[in-house]
Amino acid sequence: MAEVHVIPHGVPCGSLIVLLFWGFFFQLSKCVLAQWPLSCIKSYESSGRNQFAFETGPQAPMGAGVYVMNTRSNHDNILYDILDKYIMDAATLTKVCMWRHNMLMETGHLSQRLFL
Repeated sequence: MAEVHVIPHGVPCGSLIVLLFWGFFFQLSKCVLAQWPLSCIKSYESSGRNQFAFETGPQAPMGAGVYVMNTRSNHDNILYDILDKYIMDAATLTKVCMWRHNMLMETGHLSQRLFL
């Protein structure tokens, strides 16, 4: 699943919460009003009562804080499940990359200096 669109409850027509593999953002019409990369999210929860909340650290583009979004029926659970999957996938990918890097360093197949 590459992109998920959730329509928030009680906000103007044309607004969306868009969830991508790198993070998510709140969009009104065609303007992005706020964005939160996965690396900035400290915690997140679904109330089960159509509210999705998350906490961000100071490195977040919108700053540190707790954000609560009212959603339509069951969309809070959908947001939670998808965000949780993306975060777990990112953590697994990071572990695999670090393991591969360490193996290459140990075998001498990777120099101490990396070029991008």
